[in-house]
Amino acid sequence: MSRIAVFDEDSPRICWSREVRRLGGRYALANMFAMPARRSAKNAKVARADGLNRDAILSAALDLARRTGLDGFSMRDLAAELGTTQMAAYHYVKSRDELLTLLVDEILCFVRYPGPEDGTWDERVRIFVESCLDVLTPWRDSGSVLMRVRPPRAFDVVVSLVQVLREAGFTDRDAILGARMVRVWAWGELSVRQQGEHRLLANITPRAEEMLDTARREGIGESDIAAFTIDVMIDGLRARLQPRERDSSESV
Repeated sequence: MSRIAVFDEDSPRICWSREVRRLGGRYALANMFAMPARRSAKNAKVARADGLNRDAILSAALDLARRTGLDGFSMRDLAAELGTTQMAAYHYVKSRDELLTLLVDEILCFVRYPGPEDGTWDERVRIFVESCLDVLTPWRDSGSVLMRVRPPRAFDVVVSLVQVLREAGFTDRDAILGARMVRVWAWGELSVRQQGEHRLLANITPRAEEMLDTARREGIGESDIAAFTIDVMIDGLRARLQPRERDSSESV
């Protein structure tokens, strides 16, 4: 479940509908970049004479983040984008960390939350993780930002994974630990992807270079590494679940 972007052809800004609808990751992300928007009635009431309000702040910040990365612009840059002063922008967001929290929270609304109709628990975990990566990877610096700020939907990610694992029969403890493991890996994977190979290889040792040569010969790419890691995590979780499944079948 997530909010969806709504738009008005007369306005170039992004805002969000409070209607609830499930949308897939890539499709929704494409629409997020492309859709103009209309201002909600609630925010229109509190808009200043120059049209500045929180929706306008977030829309301009998303435009900047798309061009420069989430860590690539300052509040001064944002004020220039809006044609206003830094103090005016700070009236709506108290700090840059608060702004980043709001931005990442908006981006996370495009993550797909698979339901029981999408398959078994392991298929749902895979869909969910791949959707997180698909949605967040295009937003440069999102991995490192998620290590610093805690938007509400970042907690929704963990809660949703916990629910999937509980429904599969995991204990509360294993469901919570398993969900946290998956989330920590996903944010770390984002950070590695977004650093760029040139930065990762800046101080590489000869032994590591030999390993990379082997990986290149084997045709191992970024997607292979991510898929392998997800497989290993799911296999490990399945191994924790199997003893409980055996105990349940023996007691029947």
